[in-house]
Amino acid sequence: MSPGLLPYTLVLLSLGVFVPAQSFIPSVIPLAVRSPYLNSWAIATEPSFPSTNTSAIFWFNPRWLGNSSTNQNVTVARLVSTMITPTRTIQVIEAGPVNMTVTFLSPIEPSDWVRQSLSFSYLAVEAEATDGKAHSVQVYSDIAAQWTSPIHTDGVNWTTMTPSDIVYHQFQLSQPTYLSEMLEFPSDGSYYYAMSRGENVTYKTCSDTVCRSNFTQYGTLANVENDINFRAINDNSPVFAMSIDLGDIISTQSSPVVWAVGYNQNPAIQYTVSNGEYQLLSPLFTNCRRCDFLSDFSDAESRAIAMDNHVQQAASQVTTDQGYYTLLSLSTRQAFSSMSITISPDSIGNDWSISDVMIFMKDMGFDGGVNSVDKMYGSFPNFLFFNASLGGPLLSPLLQTQFNNASRQNYAATELGQIFPTSVDPTWAADEAVDRMCDFV
Repeated sequence: MSPGLLPYTLVLLSLGVFVPAQSFIPSVIPLAVRSPYLNSWAIATEPSFPSTNTSAIFWFNPRWLGNSSTNQNVTVARLVSTMITPTRTIQVIEAGPVNMTVTFLSPIEPSDWVRQSLSFSYLAVEAEATDGKAHSVQVYSDIAAQWTSPIHTDGVNWTTMTPSDIVYHQFQLSQPTYLSEMLEFPSDGSYYYAMSRGENVTYKTCSDTVCRSNFTQYGTLANVENDINFRAINDNSPVFAMSIDLGDIISTQSSPVVWAVGYNQNPAIQYTVSNGEYQLLSPLFTNCRRCDFLSDFSDAESRAIAMDNHVQQAASQVTTDQGYYTLLSLSTRQAFSSMSITISPDSIGNDWSISDVMIFMKDMGFDGGVNSVDKMYGSFPNFLFFNASLGGPLLSPLLQTQFNNASRQNYAATELGQIFPTSVDPTWAADEAVDRMCDFV
């Protein structure tokens, strides 16, 4: 495994609805694209876009869907098609006599700001035999410690929890750096990987070679001891794995295998109120009395399909070219995943209103700045289309900074800060203008 590759391994042994190939294939394919620090894309390489045996990227950094196994006897599945919508990337993969449909669902909830503030995404797998016969199906997936940092000598610690009817792995840097980032990776906060517990679900933490080889040999993780030796990312590459034995099946029918992957950082933003004074703002979902993301999959998928259809209908009124719909899908993912929806800790546990919410946008495509005016300008058509009410909390931090900052100029700041997630050093540039913003559009 090359340094920097950040695998999210998915192995389906003897592994459904066929999806036609996308008419327009972008250079990268969105996977878990939910927030500034849960933003994973697969590099699209013709003719199999992307390959089932390649790594993906966290925007500029390698990230997800790597080599499936260290066992050379495992045959790599063939990617049949990819379809991209505003909320989903759907891939059909052929594995022997079984087709599997893999859905990467990153909900977009413009009218439910609490749900939108959840930095979690779904991975769902469905299987269907192509020969009409029952086949033995086992599914394995792991998430690697490389998610925490691009510096693979950094140490990581972890835990596995089994509350109620779910199981989840939680992992983070052993020595986090408060409210900072390194090469676009957050330097604090925790990542989570979860699925529903069941009779045939097994889960372990171990080195990548041990977990993957064990599963490909036995079809389960049950006979591997949990690794509790906290260590550097590149020290026997720890991974956090889960598997399920579906038994002999013809189809998963309406019960896909579902994982949830997420990231949580609290506080989410350091916001400068005025000269020398700042607030630490929390994610809005912190005020949620019950946010059970994993069990909400079915309803979230229904809402996502309705949103995708809404965008598809609007796109069809402009052109019948499916490439336009794909372009809208990508821009919608980018716009909504760049946002961090926050609230003051003083409002947590109390009733809150729109006026209590501030939204911060990370410049995902250039310098990582906070509420960069040119990126907001290019993204605003999305927000106006889905929910114009988002515009107020997005503009509010900029306008308040302009009003409160004693050193303000006679022109607006171009951004609130140069490094997300802190807005401590607004950028004042006298020569910026609307025509410069058009470069982004």
